[in-house]
Amino acid sequence: SRSSRGWATASPVSPATTSSWLSGRRRAARASGAPEAGADGDRVAVGDNSGPRRGSPDPTAAPPADRRAATPLWHRGAVELRPRYGDDPVVVLDGDPAAIADPAARQRRRLVDALGTLDDEQWAAPSRCEGWSARDVVVHLDGTNAFWTHSIRAGLDGAPTELLARFDPSATPAQMVAGAGEVSPAEVLDRFAASSGALADLLCSLGPDDWSATAESPPGHVSVSTVAHHALWDSWVHERDVLLPLGVAPAEEPDEVVACLRYAAALAPGLAVTMGEDRRGVLVIESRRPAAVVEVTVAGRVTVRAGHTAGATPDLTLSGDAVALVEALSVRRPLAPPVTGDAAWLVAGLATVFETDAPSGGPEPG
Repeated sequence: SRSSRGWATASPVSPATTSSWLSGRRRAARASGAPEAGADGDRVAVGDNSGPRRGSPDPTAAPPADRRAATPLWHRGAVELRPRYGDDPVVVLDGDPAAIADPAARQRRRLVDALGTLDDEQWAAPSRCEGWSARDVVVHLDGTNAFWTHSIRAGLDGAPTELLARFDPSATPAQMVAGAGEVSPAEVLDRFAASSGALADLLCSLGPDDWSATAESPPGHVSVSTVAHHALWDSWVHERDVLLPLGVAPAEEPDEVVACLRYAAALAPGLAVTMGEDRRGVLVIESRRPAAVVEVTVAGRVTVRAGHTAGATPDLTLSGDAVALVEALSVRRPLAPPVTGDAAWLVAGLATVFETDAPSGGPEPG
């Protein structure tokens, strides 16, 4: 039976521990591209995925030699974060705040089950994260489970943490997985199963008022619901980082995909705002498979709502396959065509904040 002890049970999470799993990588990632904006806003159609998704090789083909997709985003370690703390959250999501509980819990439990089928060779196989094996990715996710759980509990106690304000990537360059040592895949899975279960159980235990409590995420103090969105998005992308190179097709549950799309669209401009960006703009995303319309308004904070404001002209509109859009916004594949011009910052903020390679585009597969 799996061990009941996991890293998420550690309380509190010390700043040193947080720095260890936040340190991430210094090597730059293949950045997402960005659509070209015109004076009245631009509409960019992102290619459908009728063929294999970029980063998901044909199981019968040899794995690609170049695996430069980055560890996502805020834990990459290229630039110091500047979280915005206090009662003015930089990211605000509309809708039922408790609706994130089921997809966030489901995704983690599904990933635990999938990892339980891997053999030692698969655990050691390269992931889509440059320099990381499947095992390394799971070690990382186990650590982030501890942070999310501690952050939410502290928020519910009325004392939201400010651990990320102490994170200095230039002073803590070690890889986040270095502290794990030579831990066997079985032990890594045991720890991840325990920490995932602890986080899933916590999310599913929250009452209606708990979701609006303030807790810490990489952009700063946001609602517990927004923290849960970040946790789902990060784990959902990493699930694909592990499974796709192994020729395993991850599940693409509609509610998980839409939640990840909403959050990924908000994070880039949200982090840009925390870094001093003062421009205003509106991004609209129209996705297929599943169908969704997401409006992201940036004006000192990032507000995400379902649908599009009647009569309003967005600065940039993206349309296409929902999973392809999440992958692009998560720096896993380029947007195509590339984005240049005045609205590029709405989708290229992550590349700017984390000093990745310049945004690039190209034809979509299939």
